[in-house]
Amino acid sequence: HAVLLGAALFLGAASQSAHGKAEPPLALYSLPQLDVQCWSPSYPQRVLCTWKVQPEPDLPTSYTATYRKGLLGVQIPCEVNPERPRSCVMENLEMFSVEPYFVNVTATNALGSTTRLLPFILEKIVKPDPPVDIKVTLRSSRRLTVEWAPPPSWTDPTLFQLKYQVQYSDGG
Repeated sequence: HAVLLGAALFLGAASQSAHGKAEPPLALYSLPQLDVQCWSPSYPQRVLCTWKVQPEPDLPTSYTATYRKGLLGVQIPCEVNPERPRSCVMENLEMFSVEPYFVNVTATNALGSTTRLLPFILEKIVKPDPPVDIKVTLRSSRRLTVEWAPPPSWTDPTLFQLKYQVQYSDGG
């Protein structure tokens, strides 16, 4: 017997498995809550989105993600990476749009589905990857030289120049 209680499913009395073993007599299942985060490590070419699921679903759960410009825009699939099923990539977004983009992530399992709609403005989610090839050279007892290169994901460092912040501590 099954009774649906809000977003939770209560499965009653013990049941027998195909092998004759008793299953746990009571189980409580609920639809997961989605925590979606998006950022652009390679502005303006790509936006990455990832999502966490709480609680971790016990039932097999599939995920779909789409995005659109504005609430009435055409819905476009957000390409999910099979190696990271809780992430997707959006490409070719419009720079300086006054209309926000919306990413829509849906988790679906035997209980139904739950959706998280996240609005964002492309320029407000720019988060470059850290610099690479960092070299520190000791010049004297009181002078250091620090050199680095832009992250490979930042595809146009000439047009979209990054600013870096260097922090130093003498360990004391």
